[in-house]
Parts: sequence; C-alpha cells; structure tokens
Amino acid sequence: MRRRLLLGLLPAFLVAPLAAGSAAPLPTDPLAVLADRAAAARIGRAYIATAGRGAADAAALRRELAAVLRPSRRDNARARLAEAIRADFAASRTRLVDGWLLSETECRLCALAACAA
Repeated sequence: MRRRLLLGLLPAFLVAPLAAGSAAPLPTDPLAVLADRAAAARIGRAYIATAGRGAADAAALRRELAAVLRPSRRDNARARLAEAIRADFAASRTRLVDGWLLSETECRLCALAACAA
C-alpha cells in the first residue's frame, strides 16, 4: 500500500506539471521536469549516501535519464517518467531511501539534482 501511495504522490511532488496532451520536446536538461529541485536534491543526497559515490556520476545519470525521458510523438516527458517509475516498481528496481521506497528512476533523477546543487 505504501508503495502505491508513493508511486502516485512522488511524481506529482517532483515533476512540474506538463500539458496532458502535449508532445513538447524534452528540454536538454533532465532536471527541467522537477518542480522542486531543492527537495529532489535532499532525496538525492540521501540516496547517494546509501548507494555510494558511484551513484553521483552526473554524466552517466544524464545519459540514463535522457533515454528514459525522451518523449515520442504520442507522449511527453512526464508520461515517460511515470511509465519508467511504474516499470521500476513492477520489476522490483527499488531502493529504500530515508524511509521511502523509491524507484531507480526516481533515485537517479534525485541524485542528478544533488550533483547539480
């Protein structure tokens, strides 16, 4: 139950609202989808503390997130992020960070925010 609650709430908390039907191209900066970079950076620092310094490779994080968030003509970055989060949970690609169960995609996005802060 907690996982479903987080899955529903965290994208809304972290991701800036994008037009529902918009297929606007993804900005070159994956952090552009964040509504609150400071909050994401705090989560990212907690993730890096548990995952190790290798999780703080900003270049690798940007490449991984760009592949996930690249919108097609049928969707947008927010929709791709939500799908990646759902897929992570379905495949048990999750991490416990500061009492929250997060998807690997959420962890990477927050880690990138921490690297950029």
